[in-house]
Amino acid sequence: SRHWWGPSQPAPAPEPSRAAAAKASKVSKLGKCGYLQKKGPRDNSFRMRWFVLQQGKIFYFPNHRTSPHKPISSINLREAVVTGAEGSSRFRLQTPEKLYELKAESPGDVQDWVKHVRANSRIYRENNVLAAIQASIDQSEVEIAKYDTERLRRYLELPR
Repeated sequence: SRHWWGPSQPAPAPEPSRAAAAKASKVSKLGKCGYLQKKGPRDNSFRMRWFVLQQGKIFYFPNHRTSPHKPISSINLREAVVTGAEGSSRFRLQTPEKLYELKAESPGDVQDWVKHVRANSRIYRENNVLAAIQASIDQSEVEIAKYDTERLRRYLELPR
């Protein structure tokens, strides 16, 4: 039968316990996976979900045992923007369609998820390229200003 991960990939093996799931979240062939709490759309309470980041999407499930089956939903990271405050256990994931509010066990887990999401976000990669171009332009402007200043200094020192 066909599963959510596609016919050409092997099925992820279900973990026997939550402790094993925590261990799997650190070293995974899937890209990134682990438990996060997701804020619900109706009652604003946080619910524990098993998240799997794979092929530019995050899939989420009720728990790690159901991950070989149909996910509750998925989040396309192509145009996602992720924000997480330094030292916080919460972060936000904004897509063109929806805002997701998530909680991790620790600030370190948040930073790891943020890093992985950014690596899969086209917007973040393009912003990094634009920032590098802007830095290069700024450096060029500084060099031009130094050159012009030196030229003007020499010109003013020449006898007329």
